[in-house]
Order: sequence, then C-alpha cells, then structure tokens
Amino acid sequence: MRQEQGVYYFTIAYKVAFIILMMLSAVPFIHEIISPYIRIILVPGVLLVLYDLVLGGRKLWKAQGVVTLVLFAVSYGITILINRELHFVENAKALLYMGIIFLTLYGFDPQMPKERKTLELRVVLSSVMIATFILSSICLFTYLFSYNLTYMDGETPMHIGMYDNRLWGLYNPNTGATLNVMSIMISLILWESCKTRKILVRILLGINMAVQILCLILTHSRAPILIGIGGIAVYVFFAFARFKGWKKKGRRYGKAVLVGILTFSLLMISENVLRSGLSYLPPIIAETVVGKTEQGQGSQETKQKAADTGKDKNVKASPKKVDLSRKETEEERAGGLLTGRVDLWQAGVQGFLKAPIFGVSRENIYDSCQQYLNDKTWQSSLDVGGLHNIYLTVLVSSGTVGFTILAIFIILTLKKFFRYGFRKRGLEENVYFRGVVLLLAQFAGMEMMEARILYRVGIFYVFFFLIYGYAMYFAQKDEEENKMESI
Repeated sequence: MRQEQGVYYFTIAYKVAFIILMMLSAVPFIHEIISPYIRIILVPGVLLVLYDLVLGGRKLWKAQGVVTLVLFAVSYGITILINRELHFVENAKALLYMGIIFLTLYGFDPQMPKERKTLELRVVLSSVMIATFILSSICLFTYLFSYNLTYMDGETPMHIGMYDNRLWGLYNPNTGATLNVMSIMISLILWESCKTRKILVRILLGINMAVQILCLILTHSRAPILIGIGGIAVYVFFAFARFKGWKKKGRRYGKAVLVGILTFSLLMISENVLRSGLSYLPPIIAETVVGKTEQGQGSQETKQKAADTGKDKNVKASPKKVDLSRKETEEERAGGLLTGRVDLWQAGVQGFLKAPIFGVSRENIYDSCQQYLNDKTWQSSLDVGGLHNIYLTVLVSSGTVGFTILAIFIILTLKKFFRYGFRKRGLEENVYFRGVVLLLAQFAGMEMMEARILYRVGIFYVFFFLIYGYAMYFAQKDEEENKMESI
C-alpha cells in the first residue's frame, strides 16, 4: 500500500515536472539554456515504465487505446528505418520520447479510485495555470511598458514584446495564443469545481482569465481567438444545461443554447473593443509612470499647435495609439490570410506522394518537401514549423499506415467519449471530463493551422496526450463501473 502511494505521488511529480519543463522550453532563449538537460526527464519516465512492467501489474497497458498508440509508434519505427539515410538520430530520439509519452502520460491505471485521479488532475491543471499566469503576465508587461527586443535563435530572428503589431511576448504569437486558450479553459474548470467558500481562489482565477484574454487579443492569432471564444461558449452551455433551477429538460437546454450563443456573441463583439482600449495603454503608462516620452512630447506639440492656430487651449490632444491592426488582413505581407500555409500544404501533398505507405518521417519533411514550394519565402517556416497542419503532417511523416492506425485510435476513443459524455451525461455532470474534452476539441481545431502535438517534443505534445489520458480514464472508469453494477 505504501509502495503504491509512493508511486502515485512520484507520478504526479513527474507529470508536473514534465509539463513545467516543456513550458519553459517554449521560450526560445530559455530553451537554448536547458535543451542539453531536457533528456533527463526521460529517466523517471523509463523508471515508471519498468516499474509497471515488473512490479506494477502492467496497469498502464490496461488503458484503452494505449496498445493502438504503441502500434503507431512501432509503425513510425519502421518509417525511421526505411528513411535512415537522413536524420536517423533525431528521429530515433523522437521515437523514444513518443513511447514514454504514450505510456506514462496517456497511460493510466483504470482501477485507480476517481478521488485520487481527480486530485492528480487538479494538481496538474493548477500547476499549468500558475505557470501560464506567470509567463503571460510577463508578456503583458512587455506590451504595457513598450519593451521590445530582437535576438537571434540560431539563424532565426526572435522577438520579445511586440513585432508586426502582434504580441510575441516571450515566444511567437501562435504559441502564446495557444497557451492563453489552455489557461482560460483550465481556469473555467477550476472555477466551477472550486468550493463556494473559496472566494480568494476564484478571485485569483478571475485575474488569470483576464490576463490570458488580454494577451490572446494582443497576439492577433485568428484561429486560437475564434476557438478560444467558442470553447468558452460551449463550456457555458453545458454548465447551464445542468442548472437544476430550470426543471423542464427541453426548456433547460433551450435556455442553455441561448446563453451559449449570447456568450459567444458578446465575446466576439468585445474583442475589438478591448483591443481598441488596449492600444491606448502603453502611451498613457509611458507618460504617467515612465515620464516624458516621444508620445508625451508629441502631445505637447499638438496642444501648442492648437494654441497657435487659435483653437481652445484647454482641449487635450488624444494620446497616441499603438497600431494593433494585423498586417495580413490588409494584405501588406505575402501569403494572405493563411500566411503561406496553402503553399506549405501543397508541398506536403507532393511529399506524401513520394512515400505514401510509411511516409518520410517528421525530421525529413523539409528535405522531402522544400523543392515543391512555389514561394521560397516559406522555406524557413517549413524548416521550423513544418507543414502547419497536424493531419497532413501525420500523413506525410507516417504515411498511410501510421495515419490509419492513429485514425483508428481517435475513432475508438471518440466513441467512448460520446457514450459517456452524452448518454451518461458526463459532459454535464463531470466538470473535469467536460473541461479536458473541450481542451482536446480546441487543440483539434487549432492544429489545423499548426503541427505541434506529435513527433517533436514540446509543451503542446506533452499536454495534449496527458489530458487525452485523463479524458479516457473517466470514460473507461464509467464503463467498468456500469459492468460491475450489472453483475
């Protein structure tokens, strides 16, 4: 019993450490410092897998879907061997991480009591929320105090603060926006699950949501903003659908739909209003806190000019605004609204046709696809971010075989989610299940424009399969409890 308890707390510490380490590595200049030591996180992961195989009764393997994920990893191993001439070591490392992530983050003990699993989930989510709050607060301060810096990450220029009218903060806008969306949903989960008397906790959660929303708006990342707002609206719908004050079921769902639509509409309208308000803050802060700046001098010149031309001296000039209009919407930069993604996707399709069965492997995407780019401007984007679509990335990297295996995994798990979520009303009654499923849905949407939840180890890869495991635990646990009741 004591041994099991020790493994339980060790597992929680391992998951929290993995998440925090990956979150720090999302900041390029921090990643440069800690990258040689990141592989240390493999040690506790390997120990957990060995313990499970030798002494733990292979409980991790009893999680539904884990065998399918292992088969996917095996097929990717075959892909790596076929394409061993290029980037073999990098691909082999990715395969090792893949196996550890599938078994230790997605894998779980189905027999674990719900209370213990829920406590584990709360600790993990709270840790993520605190970390994102600290990082997002720093990002917001770089905007408010007009701190901007450009540095080189290898051959790639990186920015701190604002660049191209978008908030980079500590990382690129799309990374920041995804972290914002994650943190907002986590705050909603913790808010609803928090006991009423914990007013201070709810105040802190509210502050975090406010910081994340402001940062999300400043990133100008279209897909995360739309998906983030949609996620909030859907969460509110399910929260109101379980409201007991509306006794009639049909009327309850009807009102919940109206509340969800109203929430979505208000948030969409508020986006531009908040962005407009935010545009005035840096000049105001520069004048009142930092002292006289160029904006302040400009304001004085404006007032003097007004006096010289006979205008009312008491009329104060409006403070200068920060330009927060996204350039791509005005077609001021190549690539249009999708910023070159269509060109990347076309090149990806050509790369898939070169090796349709087992694929070319993730690390060989650039070598296989760069020749098919119509606009060479996007070569660096292909090299750093890949094909910017996870579904196409899986198809090109793992071929038809890997894509099919992963599709089977998704279909089987979604079937469990729908059964528990709708037939058993898990989306209404289980706050944690609702939250992690909505997080998964948000990732599924955002990854249509990115490719970060598989192959290359990072915060979104780790977090995605971690919460996937929690969602699957609740669905599988309910299924097993029903079997026990029917005996």
